[in-house]
Amino acid sequence: MDTPRFEQTSQDFGKVGRNKIEGGFEEYQLKRQEVTGNFIQELERQKEKFKYIFETEKGSKYFVLNTGEVIRFRFGSSINGVGFHPEPISGKVFFVDQTQCDELLPITKSLYGQEIFDKEIKKAPLADGVHPIEMNSEIAGPTEIEFDEDDDTIIIRACRDTKTKVLDKKNLSGGFHIGHKVVKIIKS
Repeated sequence: MDTPRFEQTSQDFGKVGRNKIEGGFEEYQLKRQEVTGNFIQELERQKEKFKYIFETEKGSKYFVLNTGEVIRFRFGSSINGVGFHPEPISGKVFFVDQTQCDELLPITKSLYGQEIFDKEIKKAPLADGVHPIEMNSEIAGPTEIEFDEDDDTIIIRACRDTKTKVLDKKNLSGGFHIGHKVVKIIKS
């Protein structure tokens, strides 16, 4: 898998600028989607390098490494057009059933999400209908979620500033993302 090559290609698009590509913004969108689509196909051909590969009901694709790190391509629209959009790599993924998801969503959408700390979250195995939860995304900056985990549950203990080492139980940060329902398992 050549993630650095993809990241470099993506950065090159940014350096060139959307309006400097011949054909303007529309051509930029098409080229960006072509590069992203080709990269996704390349990853899918290399299934053996992943623990899981799956797709959600909104069309996003997840590639989970054996280390637990997640490469996600969100499907939808953005300033870069409609299609796949690479998201920051996350350090952890686990799955919850619909009931657990329905319980967690209002907490994570609240202002600080602090009700999630020390709450036992029941994990589910990867299957159609479960929701992926990502934690510790690179976009979170110098914050990571600390948690305890066993085969059946995960308990989020706090968020830690990786620079100052200060623990925070008042604000859920650290790139916590609840994904849409899994509808297609490509590799499990």
